[in-house]
Amino acid sequence: MFLVGDFLYLLKNYPRSSENQLLKVAELTKEYLKLVLDNDNILRGEYEIITQSRNRGEIFNDYLFCVKCKIRKSINKFEQIGNHKTFSKICSYCAEDNLAKFNKIVRNGD
Repeated sequence: MFLVGDFLYLLKNYPRSSENQLLKVAELTKEYLKLVLDNDNILRGEYEIITQSRNRGEIFNDYLFCVKCKIRKSINKFEQIGNHKTFSKICSYCAEDNLAKFNKIVRNGD
């Protein structure tokens, strides 16, 4: 069951990866996962919570993916939008780079 625990960790912490990809990484088959989940209520409950949260797009970990530089970075590198757990899609480094490019364009346009 340690392998299933590894799979659940991956499922929770790598939301952009598909379940099939993570099963391959954990070296599990769907049939084995189903067998373990059918016989272990604790793991099944954890699996259901994780899959439901993944479907809703909730954030589990402290890392987000920057759509500009394509790198996973610490969540503190992203600006929080409003009071909800909504974060910017680009990290603060990329945002500063965008702002610098914009300011350069504005200065050259004057």
